Amino acid sequence: MSSLVMLFAHLFGDFGQFDEASDETLANERNFGANRRESLRTAEMLIAVDPEKECIVVKGAGPLRGSSIYPILCQLIQLHREDLESGRLPRNFRCLPAKAIADELEGSDEDAVRQAITRARKKVAGRVRQDMIEHVKSRGYRLNPAVRVVALDQLQFD
Repeated sequence: MSSLVMLFAHLFGDFGQFDEASDETLANERNFGANRRESLRTAEMLIAVDPEKECIVVKGAGPLRGSSIYPILCQLIQLHREDLESGRLPRNFRCLPAKAIADELEGSDEDAVRQAITRARKKVAGRVRQDMIEHVKSRGYRLNPAVRVVALDQLQFD
């Protein structure tokens, strides 16, 4: 029993049994605020690929389309799916450097990739709680690990 609990028990009477489980409960309550902030930061963002319209649909933000952003996002989605399937922790999700992305696109360069990603980020900013595309310094771009890629028919538009 902690000395503070013993003091209160002595001053105000016995409030019942105090044990390590109670101390653990108090610790959990202290961590509630931190856990709540973490859960808000990692809330799922739903996206779907629409190959017919060549766009990526972001729930709450609408479609992202364009001759450069669609293939860029398809590359990032493929990497994201591989990381999920291999069981990687979110902090270990891989990134693609702008040069590697540009090399996969015909007639594109690193600056065009960066500009397309910036335009996509601006389009969804303010409509969803977090960035869909993350930039990890010295490593490149990746989808936010909280993104969930679902079948197009699974998205319900509000």
